[in-house]
Amino acid sequence: MLTNFNQAIMRLHCGGILLSLTSLCFAAPAHADNEALRGKLKLSHVSASLWRADYEFNQPIEGLRFRQIGEYRAQAWKPDGKLNGVVIDKEGETYLSNAGPTTRFSFFIQPYGKLVEGEYAPINQFTDGAASIYMGFFQASAILDKAAAPKPNEIPLKIEYQGLQGETVLPPPSRIGVDPVNEKQAQAYAYFGPQQVSSAGAMQVILDPAMPVWMRDTLLVTSAKISGYFESAYQRPLLTPLLMTVALSDLESSGMSIKGGASQGQINFRVSGKQSVIDSPALRDAFSQLIAHEIAHIWQNNLAHEAIGGDAPWIHEGGAEAMSLDAMYGSGLWDKDKFLAMQTRRWNECDKLTNAKIDLASNYRAQYVCGMKRFDDTKLSIVTIWRALIAESERSGKVYSEQMVRDILTQLQNR
Repeated sequence: MLTNFNQAIMRLHCGGILLSLTSLCFAAPAHADNEALRGKLKLSHVSASLWRADYEFNQPIEGLRFRQIGEYRAQAWKPDGKLNGVVIDKEGETYLSNAGPTTRFSFFIQPYGKLVEGEYAPINQFTDGAASIYMGFFQASAILDKAAAPKPNEIPLKIEYQGLQGETVLPPPSRIGVDPVNEKQAQAYAYFGPQQVSSAGAMQVILDPAMPVWMRDTLLVTSAKISGYFESAYQRPLLTPLLMTVALSDLESSGMSIKGGASQGQINFRVSGKQSVIDSPALRDAFSQLIAHEIAHIWQNNLAHEAIGGDAPWIHEGGAEAMSLDAMYGSGLWDKDKFLAMQTRRWNECDKLTNAKIDLASNYRAQYVCGMKRFDDTKLSIVTIWRALIAESERSGKVYSEQMVRDILTQLQNR
């Protein structure tokens, strides 16, 4: 669900809750070993360019293990003196206590602007000093016995946030009626900054104050029309308030990059490079379609459970491409000629990858354009297909899969 628009070609990588600022300090219960391991995380903004992450658990553990995200933690995370330096292996990044089992681990976190292909941007920085931090990278597994080297236990986390004095803090939203701990509350961004949320139709927005007028207008018009089209076409309201943030950074660097992602009712973009803020019809079209692609992901996952799985990414990425082009046409933002031209461009790109004998299952770009073509080749309406897929995922409680797509297409084609 990540998007990256570069100078030469478009490469698609693809709310708030009440703040509790209480301390995380609590004693481990007397019979902790008989209880399920659980924890708390408090993320505090301690200075203009520094955050502190404090973990505390209900029983002592040997260490924490994280999934590796490029050099993010190696360069931006500094463990406190109670932790050894990071050990990186095929299992991920491991931090072990240097004083035996403990219930507390702390890290200091600095700004980090690098991107890892296929991953969410770890931190999006705004020109006014604000930042959005992706909380999914704070999810950890516990090492209970380093000598036995067991499979790490993933830890349910209750997360709290604290900003600087007078600062706006927006935690990741929670779906209506779902416990934020059980749904992995951290799988979205937390915003720390001076701005208040404003409204754009049914969508809430936080926009970088350096954003040019043309981009702001394009974003607001596109967001209102596309979100309205999806709600009407897919006949279901959103389970979380729809929030979009757009940060501008590195505007003095050459080229163009628009990186974004959708997760749990949020859409977040980071715009970089001189050419990304120069108005042109082509850039407006590209930016609008990227917004529509990410809003499509919001509707794909607009269920009480997580519907997008880790397997067969062509389903949700190719599906979002087809849904976005349909929405651009159906909402009136594109006429039929432009819709057909953009559709043909995607098909041609897929054909080139196929003719080059690229492994379509593992190629990131193929998941978008060839995934879209697989849906288009059915000759069925993409709205009809995805309404059926969403309904089936809701009925079964299962994530989208190859088998689910085959079954739904068979049912629709036999009507």
